[in-house]
Amino acid sequence: MKFVAICVMTIFTSGCASYQLAPEVESQECAYYHSKKAAPMPPSAMKELKQRCADSQK
Repeated sequence: MKFVAICVMTIFTSGCASYQLAPEVESQECAYYHSKKAAPMPPSAMKELKQRCADSQK
């Protein structure tokens, strides 16, 4: 009985460990936008950075 429990736990843990999401790659425009989010800048400039980020993801 112990052997069966150990086998089930091994299969369960190895199955969970093998599932990995692909790393999300951020474009240079989005990285720049995210780094400048808290910077004091005019709303129009922030809007332009956000738009460049959105355009780069298409």
